[in-house]
Amino acid sequence: MRDAARPLLALALVGLLLGAALVTFRSLRDIDPRGRASWAAAPVVVADVPTDLTVFLPACDVRAIVVHPAPGTQGRLGIDYFRYVLDKRGDTWPSGTGGAEVRVAGDAPIALPMKDAAVSWRQALTLRMRSVDAAGQPVAGRPIALDAARPVSLDLFEDPALGRFSCAFDAGSRGQAWATLGAVVITLAATGLLAAAWLARAVGDTWAWASPRAATLAAATMVGATTLAYAFVVPPFEPPDELAHLEYARYVATTGTLPRAVPPPGDPWRPSSYEWVQQPLYYLGAAAILKATGLDTPAPALVDNPRARIRPNGTEPTLFHHGAPPMPATGHQALRLLRLVSWLMAVATTLVIARLVRAVSADWLVIATTAGGLALMPQWDAVMGAVSTDPPATLLAALATLAVVRLAHGRDSTPWLLLTGALIGAAYVVKATAVFLAPMAVLACVLDAANRERLGTGLPTSDELSRVLARALRPVLLVGLGIAATAAWVHVRAWLVFGDPQAFAFKKAILEAGGFVPTPGPMPWTGAFWAQMRVMVFEPFWARFGSLGAGPFPGSRVWLAYAVASVVIVGAAVAGVPAWLRAGWREVQADRGGKAACTSMALLVCATGVALGLAAWVAVNLAPRADMVVHWTPRHILPLTAPAALLVAAGLERVRHAPALASRVMAVTIGVTLLALGLASLGVLKATVLMFHFGY
Repeated sequence: MRDAARPLLALALVGLLLGAALVTFRSLRDIDPRGRASWAAAPVVVADVPTDLTVFLPACDVRAIVVHPAPGTQGRLGIDYFRYVLDKRGDTWPSGTGGAEVRVAGDAPIALPMKDAAVSWRQALTLRMRSVDAAGQPVAGRPIALDAARPVSLDLFEDPALGRFSCAFDAGSRGQAWATLGAVVITLAATGLLAAAWLARAVGDTWAWASPRAATLAAATMVGATTLAYAFVVPPFEPPDELAHLEYARYVATTGTLPRAVPPPGDPWRPSSYEWVQQPLYYLGAAAILKATGLDTPAPALVDNPRARIRPNGTEPTLFHHGAPPMPATGHQALRLLRLVSWLMAVATTLVIARLVRAVSADWLVIATTAGGLALMPQWDAVMGAVSTDPPATLLAALATLAVVRLAHGRDSTPWLLLTGALIGAAYVVKATAVFLAPMAVLACVLDAANRERLGTGLPTSDELSRVLARALRPVLLVGLGIAATAAWVHVRAWLVFGDPQAFAFKKAILEAGGFVPTPGPMPWTGAFWAQMRVMVFEPFWARFGSLGAGPFPGSRVWLAYAVASVVIVGAAVAGVPAWLRAGWREVQADRGGKAACTSMALLVCATGVALGLAAWVAVNLAPRADMVVHWTPRHILPLTAPAALLVAAGLERVRHAPALASRVMAVTIGVTLLALGLASLGVLKATVLMFHFGY
């Protein structure tokens, strides 16, 4: 490709993505307050029988609700306002908040001042309208039609520069709105550059657009930007179990101890105690942060959302009502602080993965695509920016994977082996699903020993195997010692406190108290199983947010882009390993334990870890246990991010070494996939904003 064509291609693709972003954000400037009801084609006609029209009030100060009659309409409207409230039993009831009678003359807008409605932010207000006479009595034969395109709108006291989009944030926060817009622009611009580089490579361009260090920083910036955007967009305490995670940390901070018994009924800790089955290390660290900052008490001030999907006829994916700033605000401040810690962990994880990728490639494009591509996985970014065990577990697993890969490359000093074990143990004490790291380390020790023994390509003799195992014994024991140093205390404590190193009975009782019991699911040979896999695994892996599944609307085309991306990612991960194994085998045949041999061993170790991690996830979800909460959610395998990323990077690296035609096809496929993911991310963000903040 000619030098002059590179910037033109990059400019065109970046312009395409930013143009799509402009269209998306323009559509969010003037959001229809009726929510999904605005999609209905039937016009609103008010007669003597009450007609309900529900509008959603965002987090901005609304001066008035404006009703728009159709041209030529005459008459009078009687309007009663009411909203739904929860009683002490959790049942939903309509509660009247005011009313008005207004004259309709042509298509002149009718402003209904909000002082008459007496409702707060982020609530649905229902207008119950009837055609009435001058005495306020229902009158038949005088229907009043409202404007078909926009029967109702909102008049704000102050209309921000970004329009209604700013109302997705507390107090119409311009800062959060502009920060979210900036984050989206950064990620899309970088995505366009990556797509342009891959398409340029398809026509033989090998120009180094950036250095590996610049690619690493770009990847961290992309992930940091997207994670920050979702930290703003996803409301407080709406990510899965975020309230329970914070409450666990508060329990440790306020009591100074880990849980020892099931809270009795009526105890304030009981509703969120189901997370006490989790490994404790994250909560000890979070408790220390809350205690040091004085944010450990009081509890978060929350109000249940009467229109949540978990309630009869509920439509909103929010568990709580997010109205005016809570009082006291300590719980929300604690959440923001721990979300900041999670965000830092997400950025650190990206840096570690970028460094890990350099074990198989020094190509800036491979580094930036593999590590920065995480910014195009909205669910990964949303989870990594929330309060949970996933960010620290994923970071520690990435560090442990990097240490294991270095071990496979021959770094076997005593301090390094102890550090490797300590990282594995720490990851396990944060999230038990990180247990796959232990067999990865053992395999790395054995393969490194075999490489040092130069076994050759024939079948090893018993003496040769004995020498390999004897050489591997020392590093395996040192890694095990490191694991024990950071992880053994959990099981020792459980044995001392509960009489069982695994605390099975305690965990079972905790889950039963929270209403969690193992339930059989459909078997893999049934259609129901695969339908459930799509809803509970594929969609949540990519873009389902919150406990109640906010994200793309039913029938959204973004799932096609994510299906294609899934095939490309799996294909890259599967295709890269055999090619590297062949290269390593050739080095072994030449009696050289060089870089290709070490890299092939590292990939074999990571492939084993990914296989074991996925197998454990499948076993747990197909055979539910009474001491474990099973959601079918792919969040449980987030610690596999680093080893899986290395496999994908190995596949991307082989693009350069494939035959010319295959290399071109693969490069074009990767570039187009990046563009599709960038466009899909806009659709996901828009749907998430509408669902969480505008009653859709």
